[in-house]
Amino acid sequence: PADAARDRVSQALGVRPAGPVYALLNLRTWGWCFNPIATYWCHDTDGSPVAELLLVTNTPWHEQHVYVIDRRTCPITEPVTFDKAMHVSPFLSMDLVYRVQETEPGERLSIRLDVLTGHDTDVTVFSGGFDGRHRPLDAAGLRRVLLRTPTHRVSAGIHLQAARLWRKGAVVVPHPGAATRNGRRARREQR
Repeated sequence: PADAARDRVSQALGVRPAGPVYALLNLRTWGWCFNPIATYWCHDTDGSPVAELLLVTNTPWHEQHVYVIDRRTCPITEPVTFDKAMHVSPFLSMDLVYRVQETEPGERLSIRLDVLTGHDTDVTVFSGGFDGRHRPLDAAGLRRVLLRTPTHRVSAGIHLQAARLWRKGAVVVPHPGAATRNGRRARREQR
C-alpha cells in the first residue's frame, strides 16, 4: 500500500515521496473490509509532509476515487476545499464541494469532512468526523477491533442510516452512471 500511495502522488503531483507513509483505515475483520474513506499521509525522507490521499469508496457501488492533496503548499492544519468527483451517497448530488479540516496526525487525530453547496459559501449539507487517539496494534488492540468495531458495523451503519433517511422522505439522487448501466442491461435482455 505504501508504494501504491507513493505512485499515486507521483502521478498527480510529479514528485514521489521517499519517506514514511501513514494510514488511517479499517482493518479486515471476520472476512470483510470496507473503508468509506481511507487516508494516507505521505512524507519525504526528512519527515516533511508531501501529500495526503483520500481514497473514497462509495456505497453500495464500491467504486473508488482518490483525492490527492498537495501538503507542500497546503499545511495539514489548514482547511482544504475541492470539488466532489464521484457519486458517493444516493442522497447527495454531484454539484457539491468537500472541505477537509484536520489536526496533525500524532498521539491524537481529528478529521472533519464537510459537504458544502459551493466554494464561496458555508452552507453545509453534511458533516462527518473522526476523533481518535493512537493505540498500539497488539493482541489487545486487535481483540478490541474484532469485538467492538468490526468493519461489518461500518457497512451496517451506513445502510441503516440510508434506510432512515429514505423512510423520512429524503430525495434519492440516481447514480450518474445508472442510465448507462440500465441501457446496457436493456440491450443484453433484447439479445
